[in-house]
Amino acid sequence: MEAVLRRNWPEWNGTLQRRTGGWNNTTYFVKSGGRSGVLRVYDTHRDRDKIEFEHAVLQALSKQSLSFRVPMPIRTITGETLAQVDKDSGKYVCLFEYIEGISPLEQDPSFAHSFGEAAGELSAVLATLNLDMTPVYRPYYALQQSYPLCSPEVIQGFCLKTRRSLSRIYMKSCA
Repeated sequence: MEAVLRRNWPEWNGTLQRRTGGWNNTTYFVKSGGRSGVLRVYDTHRDRDKIEFEHAVLQALSKQSLSFRVPMPIRTITGETLAQVDKDSGKYVCLFEYIEGISPLEQDPSFAHSFGEAAGELSAVLATLNLDMTPVYRPYYALQQSYPLCSPEVIQGFCLKTRRSLSRIYMKSCA
């Protein structure tokens, strides 16, 4: 990844620290001079159009008045928001400026309220965006076509399990 970083973002030449976790992507923290960044390797898909659409949404969101910061892709030396790792793997990578924050602890339910507020704010703003691109993802309301393994019973079970887990966490915190 160091070679990919030097080739596409030479001004970010610094130390890379691979982060654990994540199911869809590999993440590295980048330290360069006094700056910090996040290098994201797309592992689960190699669809350039999807990544470019995601980046267009992030760029449009950055122009809105939001109560939180939105990740912004940093352009490569060729002016793109992503780069290909190599021809063989077909994987793409992008670089974002690091946004300071705190990861919520599972046993601390206080984050749920602020998460709900931010999700509502984001949903309201997303509903107003008009991009000059055709969406590349199927709409989530077409769940059966997008995710045929997610039957109504599976979704209901997931929601009920999540609700019970959140209730237990909340009750422990109130005890």
